[in-house]
Amino acid sequence: MKTLIILAPLALVWFLPPIHQSQLYHHFANHTDYLGIPNFWNVISNLAFLIVAALAWPLAPKGINAFRVLLIGIALTTFGSAYYHAQPTDARLLWDRLPMTLVFMCVLTITIGDRIKPSLAHKLLWPLLAAGALSVLYWRISGDLRPYVIVQFYPLIAVPAMLSIPSEIAVISLPAQWSMIAFYALAKIAELVDSRFPTIPSGAHAWKHVLAAVGLLIYTQAFIRPKCPQR
Repeated sequence: MKTLIILAPLALVWFLPPIHQSQLYHHFANHTDYLGIPNFWNVISNLAFLIVAALAWPLAPKGINAFRVLLIGIALTTFGSAYYHAQPTDARLLWDRLPMTLVFMCVLTITIGDRIKPSLAHKLLWPLLAAGALSVLYWRISGDLRPYVIVQFYPLIAVPAMLSIPSEIAVISLPAQWSMIAFYALAKIAELVDSRFPTIPSGAHAWKHVLAAVGLLIYTQAFIRPKCPQR
């Protein structure tokens, strides 16, 4: 039943009409050029992700696992997002979204392992990572965002649903996981209201990066506490 809750809604995306990338998405409030860096605040604010990854990496479980891939995805988001925001275009947006799919899929996988079954998470890690990357490539080839939409927003449904299910094996702090979700929601709000605050020098989008990074900082630091198992 729990597995059905995780997997069944994925098919629903194909009942939607194709979703195309609006070119208005590339229009941000911040246009500050500083130190030779265009759109300075939207670019430099991505350093918050690198800090999160650097703080957690030394204490991360050894070997290839979902948490290490998560930290790699967070670190790569720094460079992919900075590259995109320096000159926002569809072509550069590809490199912004690719590392973010690592983050989305790893959080989903880690939650499955913590709340449902570690062996299931182990089996799903690489297929989910591949699905995330392919969703971005599919968008660039076909122009259809539907697979990427499900990769980004499905974890926002599945993860809270799993956190709401009592689990005897869970060890990762529930408040930390809910905090990550709350900060990501705030980050999405900042993204949506960016154009409404053109008088703020940094714009609201830069704060999206900071808020998302704070949520990930809380989450990653909760994972590497000694009481958490190495998955």
